[in-house]
Amino acid sequence: MTVISADGHIDIGFIPDDIFKENAPAAFKDRVPTITERRPKLPDAASLDPNFQRMSPSYYRMAEAGLYKDVEKGIFRPGTPELRAKDQELDGIVGEVIYGVLGLHNRFKDDPEAMRLCLRIYAEWAADFMKKVPGRFAALTPITGADPDHAAEDLRHAAEIGLKGVELRPTIAVKPFWDKIWEPLWNAAEETGLPVHFHSDIGILMRAFGEPDEENRKVYNALIGSMGKMANAQYLGTIILGGVLERHPKMTLVMGECDISWIPHFLARMDYMVSEREHGTGLPLLPSEYWRRQCYATFQSDKIGMDMVKYLGEDNVMWGNDYPHPDGIWPISQDVIRETMSGLSETARAKITHDNVAKLYGFNN
Repeated sequence: MTVISADGHIDIGFIPDDIFKENAPAAFKDRVPTITERRPKLPDAASLDPNFQRMSPSYYRMAEAGLYKDVEKGIFRPGTPELRAKDQELDGIVGEVIYGVLGLHNRFKDDPEAMRLCLRIYAEWAADFMKKVPGRFAALTPITGADPDHAAEDLRHAAEIGLKGVELRPTIAVKPFWDKIWEPLWNAAEETGLPVHFHSDIGILMRAFGEPDEENRKVYNALIGSMGKMANAQYLGTIILGGVLERHPKMTLVMGECDISWIPHFLARMDYMVSEREHGTGLPLLPSEYWRRQCYATFQSDKIGMDMVKYLGEDNVMWGNDYPHPDGIWPISQDVIRETMSGLSETARAKITHDNVAKLYGFNN
């Protein structure tokens, strides 16, 4: 199958060490980081020890493909366009959407100016990354949540340099996204046509549960990992119920890596709350109608979700492999697609694995 992934990543550990200091103005040189932390050093498949074998199969698969051994050698395949393109081919895909620089926000809790600068520097780097292997990458950039006017400026800047979308991080947003303070950002998204993204975010769950003791850490990790995709419900609901999509009918919202099987229930529940209970929002359409008109969600392997496509709409769902994260399915995506999507029509499979993402992000494959 001709497949495009709607969800991949370049984390902070895979970009150049001195990218921020080299590109920051003199006044910011001491306020931006040098990257010294890389992905964990894990043995390759030829030297798997018993402890490693008890880790998830995804680690094993990635180690077998040499990803971690290359990191130890200083070869960062996810952050090198030509090598990343080869890893696409290893997985049987012809292009991918790349969410960017996970891990950067945590370093700037008290310095929003420096954070915004670093995100601008990353955006420029990501735009250049796309050009190295034309037609294979659609890069996104996170934008500041500290100031809505700055966020709007950064979205327009992303459009000007050729990026394909922006990502919002609700955990650092100065106000909830139902607040009218964000209107400049929604205006910019509608004017430029750039999709706005929320990626799966476990931060709200981590804050709610607090730090576990060692005895319960495995329970904590399993619980957060199980609930993390559904945590995006509040962001989807905020945008829809807050009237953002009603006021901006040309804006597109993408829920990245959140799985899809839970979404029909949530849409039905929102429809019920605004139509059958006393919580009418005054919106002329039902929440499920805004979903169909303006929203997408991505998933990796959600077999139950395939039964939900009829409720979500085959035009509103996109598959992704989550490369190079261990929650993903690289490099066995073709096998997973065949196994989980066997019950879909050929037309639906083509839309979900290629056509929808190609149309939204401008791929020509």
